[in-house]
Amino acid sequence: MGLPDLGAGSRVRDVVRTALRDREAVLHAVADDELARDLAAAYRESYRWQARREARDRRIDATAERLINILFYAGLFLLFVQLDVRASSGWLAAVFYFGGWFTGFLALRGLTSFLRRLPSGLQVVVYGCGTAGTAGGLYLLWRKSGSADALLDTIATDMWRIALTGFSLVPVVLFGLMAPILAPAYWLQARSVQRARPRLALLTELFALAHALSNPRALDDQSLLLRKLDNAAVVLETHFWKQIQLTNPLSRNTWRSRCRQCAQRLRSFDLWIVLPRRETRTDLQAEIVNLIHVLVRGNLDELPTAPPGPRRLAVLGNAVRSLVLGLIPLAAVFGAKVVGLNLSGPMGGAFVVAAVAWFVLTLLTTFDGQATGRLSLLKDAADAMASFRGGKP
Repeated sequence: MGLPDLGAGSRVRDVVRTALRDREAVLHAVADDELARDLAAAYRESYRWQARREARDRRIDATAERLINILFYAGLFLLFVQLDVRASSGWLAAVFYFGGWFTGFLALRGLTSFLRRLPSGLQVVVYGCGTAGTAGGLYLLWRKSGSADALLDTIATDMWRIALTGFSLVPVVLFGLMAPILAPAYWLQARSVQRARPRLALLTELFALAHALSNPRALDDQSLLLRKLDNAAVVLETHFWKQIQLTNPLSRNTWRSRCRQCAQRLRSFDLWIVLPRRETRTDLQAEIVNLIHVLVRGNLDELPTAPPGPRRLAVLGNAVRSLVLGLIPLAAVFGAKVVGLNLSGPMGGAFVVAAVAWFVLTLLTTFDGQATGRLSLLKDAADAMASFRGGKP
């Protein structure tokens, strides 16, 4: 567990310093003689808003990390007390317990630095499998013991089990408890920022895009451009349309649809980036600059739009159908239990694991368009490991 980030003030200053350093380049990229003063004011307002957001986010992160550290170390100490009173040698139990915890902490740091080089989807899979395996082992041991008190007695009988408990505590707490709690919190935090000042959130992403595209080698960093485009599209379709209060339901629906079509237009540039032509960078920069000018002028009727996509009900229907198909094996498992079939043997366990894996794969492929590619990457890695174990070239 790390210490709270005390460099919040310096990072906020870095935001302002970077914005001032890039000011001339950004304004040159979006230049318009008639809008020069308004563009300068909009850029200044956007980076000041970004600095305030950075300061608030750092304060929230530092507070959350302090709270997590307090809870973690309190739990670490309480668990040690419970094991220490049951162990035959208290001082030896302390050595093994805290030695295992420290070793697990160092191993996790090393694993994290290695996994950062891998795609984010593969990182999640590795972390999730490790956490599920550790938690599953503790669960099986608890079921075998019969109660939590008996489980503690079982662990305290052998020093290697005490050391293993200390070793596994860090990943279980980090990825079994913190991730499900903090991930939604950070998601809501990001959405609340966009909801408060959607115009500034949108302009911040667009200014960054325009600046990036002014570099002749901008398309070399496709991930940055795709992320900025998606962020801008999310602001448009979720919060930007709400800043204009319309009492007429028909007008409100039309305006909302206009913002969604503009978001679809931004997302359609994904293909430009991954399948670039010679003029792609300049054409994309012209599109982004035009949208910035529309926002700065306030002529929202000129928002660029894309043709309407598939109806939301049709998309929802396809997703529901996929989920129902994914639930069929799980339903078969529950049905077998209801009729009294025993699924505790090797064959039954394999069937349960296959049913859960099928449902997880269905979730991934339904809600993540890149899941197929990531699963293919995992298959290639598994084939490579199998070839290595078999001694094949």
